[in-house]
Amino acid sequence: MRGVRALLDRSYDPRAALLACVIVLLVFPIKLRLDVLAENPRRESPSELAFMTYLEMRAPDEQCFLAPVNMHIYWRLNESQHGFPHAANTRFITELDWWDAIVMSPDMVLLTNTNEYCQKLEGDDPNLMVFFEESPLISCLNNSMIYQGTDLIEGAWLFERR
Repeated sequence: MRGVRALLDRSYDPRAALLACVIVLLVFPIKLRLDVLAENPRRESPSELAFMTYLEMRAPDEQCFLAPVNMHIYWRLNESQHGFPHAANTRFITELDWWDAIVMSPDMVLLTNTNEYCQKLEGDDPNLMVFFEESPLISCLNNSMIYQGTDLIEGAWLFERR
């Protein structure tokens, strides 16, 4: 014991001790977070599960869908977004109007506001659209002559092309 204390007394550097404390304080929460994630992976909400079941009941050529404000469902089902913007960009376009101020090149066709987004929804596929949270696009689709809303899934807004 006396040998260890003598060794520590000779090599004690307060900066090294501080660095060791910082490393321990940083590593422990990260490891704890990784352990929690390993035990509890991201699970689907009941409405996402209901939608996935609904898709399975449809014919394979009718399973194409769009979820403009939800990326998780695409990852779970390995589905394309059919050329529509990422969910975060959809929010920038429809809720925050951030893209409305962008000066677009004539060579690029990008959606910059809710009206343009609605027009693209009505003009392009897919035949099925789902929302798991509120969005300005829901009122657009409720007023659409092309899409019809259904209440098949609790906690979600589902629209099918007529």
